Amino acid sequence: MARIFGYLLPTTDASRTEADARHAATAARCESPVQSLQLIAADGNQMTATCYALHVLEKEGVIVSISEGAIWRGRQISSDNDRELLAEIADRFESSGEQLLNDLTGQFVIAIQHPRTRRAMLAVDRMGVERVTFAETSGGLVFGSLAHEVARFPGVGRSIRQQALYDFLIFHMVPAPQTVYQNVSKLQPGTALLFEDGAFCVKRYWMPRYDYVDEHEIPALI
Repeated sequence: MARIFGYLLPTTDASRTEADARHAATAARCESPVQSLQLIAADGNQMTATCYALHVLEKEGVIVSISEGAIWRGRQISSDNDRELLAEIADRFESSGEQLLNDLTGQFVIAIQHPRTRRAMLAVDRMGVERVTFAETSGGLVFGSLAHEVARFPGVGRSIRQQALYDFLIFHMVPAPQTVYQNVSKLQPGTALLFEDGAFCVKRYWMPRYDYVDEHEIPALI
């Protein structure tokens, strides 16, 4: 499982920003190496963006974070080419928003944050091989691979969702978009979360296509 953790929050005071950053650093600890990056928008309505992931790049105020296994326009993202490809993704986000997901395949979690415009996007791969959970808090967004790490973030809360206990006992899992925590949700396969100025919506960017095959054509497929 890919590890990612980050947030996009209003910058209220230095002590809160420092505390949030410490929590994010703790949540991101894992056996796999990760990169980190923090960016504070330099205007009167500041937002702080922090992200920990295997591949992280900042270009002209846009932070792109993505896991191993993503394929951008036919090229798999790796440590050899991540700066080039993530820069292309940042440019595409600026020009086309979530439409960039049409060119992203493979198994991945991607997070894009733009503190200056108070925008962010999260997305998970088409089959849901990877996962990402998220929560809204203090007019901002917190996200991470593991629900309990997001729930522990200051201001989110770890209240248990009662329906989730029933689901776990019956299905041995908690179906997305819910998690065991009341205030933490999970992206379903092929969906993206779009966050702008304190509000978010979840959109489906991909659906499997079912093409009708005439019964007379079946032998030709065998």
